[in-house]
Amino acid sequence: IGLPGNLISLFYYHRRKDFASVVYSIICGVDFFTVALIPIPVLASLINDRKPVIFANQMFCVGWNVVLYFLARMSMFLVMSLSVSRTIAIVFPFYRIQKAVFVASFVAYTLFMMVLQALIIPYGGDDMFYDYDN
Repeated sequence: IGLPGNLISLFYYHRRKDFASVVYSIICGVDFFTVALIPIPVLASLINDRKPVIFANQMFCVGWNVVLYFLARMSMFLVMSLSVSRTIAIVFPFYRIQKAVFVASFVAYTLFMMVLQALIIPYGGDDMFYDYDN
């Protein structure tokens, strides 16, 4: 249900141009990539009797891990941001949330995640290599 629902929502909100619709479109796009594209290498491995297939390449493993965690965390951050903005709109109905604040928090969180990944990967903080059991 998630994939068709996200696609329908993406097409609906993409046509509208107000700020909330843009945020919903970004959330749907991030969720689409998380649900539709990230599992493809895992499915390829499962179909091939759990052989590493593309996971045999260490660079792919590192890149795939970074993208997977980035998209998952970004999805949670965007939904949280939207929830906070809606809560503020309900509690303070005449307060207008600045778009610049939302964009700045989005950019700051993205930079924070990039720095975090840059610090984790070189120091072996994540074991990102597929190990096939014989």
